[in-house]
Amino acid sequence: MIQRSQTNPRRTTTRRRAVTALATGLVAYACLHAALVVASQRSRSVRAPIYADKERKLAQLKRTLPPGSPVVLVLGTSRTGNAVDAGRAQAMLNATREHPVAVFNWGVPATGPVTYLLHLRQLLADGHRPALVLLEIHVPTFAKLPGGPLESFFVNGAQFNKAEIEWLASYDFPADRLHREHRKVAFFPWTSLRFPLVGRVWPSLLPFGNRYDWSRNTDEYGWRPVLLGSVTPEQHATAFARAAAEYRNTLAAMTLGDAQVSALRDLISLCREQGIRLAFLRMPESMEFRALYSHATSAQVDQLMTTIAAESGCNIVNAREWMPDDAFVDGHHMMRDPTAAFTDRLTREAITPHLDAITGPRR
Repeated sequence: MIQRSQTNPRRTTTRRRAVTALATGLVAYACLHAALVVASQRSRSVRAPIYADKERKLAQLKRTLPPGSPVVLVLGTSRTGNAVDAGRAQAMLNATREHPVAVFNWGVPATGPVTYLLHLRQLLADGHRPALVLLEIHVPTFAKLPGGPLESFFVNGAQFNKAEIEWLASYDFPADRLHREHRKVAFFPWTSLRFPLVGRVWPSLLPFGNRYDWSRNTDEYGWRPVLLGSVTPEQHATAFARAAAEYRNTLAAMTLGDAQVSALRDLISLCREQGIRLAFLRMPESMEFRALYSHATSAQVDQLMTTIAAESGCNIVNAREWMPDDAFVDGHHMMRDPTAAFTDRLTREAITPHLDAITGPRR
């Protein structure tokens, strides 16, 4: 008689548990995958955390003041982000006014006129309408470059939705690359969004430029000072050499980009439509950094600003020579200690006159 083999019940149970665990893991991964893809489309906190952090802090600041209080927005690059102590400016302004105002530093690294316009559009859509925008003019961001505006080199398509990419393409941002990077999010969200995600939970694992946490580490007024109070001559020489290598060729022989000038004009038009007062700001630079500009580049920029100011009625705050050479880490990013003197002068000479025109005389 042939004896039939009997199935081991324990082995069957173990196999069933393994299959169940695998299936559960796959379902969980699929759900997390889908959730991350959806979140990346609906939440700027996931795909664009620098904007989201700034917007949240601006909203929190406005809640500390009476509804309808005027908001001064200082919009610019990391130069602005490091140099303008908005909380100090706000305290200085409110010491002489019956009705309080808010001052917020919207300085974001590696931005320019197109990103300024995008962020202002987004802020308006999110319910923020500043009374005054002080807009930094960072000359290299206006250079016509083969690959598109300088600021486009520092963005990833995962940061934007499709409509935003199409809008950016109208200002010469590389649409094909941005669309490819955007599509990858649907299939590989964990890798496409790895830097913003890791930057949320463990930023020290990443190089500084990949953390996407720059805005999270500002104070409640959006200011993020350089931590250094001073540098040695050797440290300054090294930092300036790095800055010069980044900007020398551009500043020596640049042509203004039509797309960037168009973005600036569109921003002016948007401010006019929304009743937002606008002024332009040339941030301080050391003498050695100013020497990187060729005469032709300076002439182009001066002509542009003169024309734009005349057309728009906006004035230009030329603060390029306001600070001594030893105020900078690298010739154009201000160290922490000199920011008080710069902020005080900026408040007196640039912000106060505009606010007086908006809100009336001070007490």
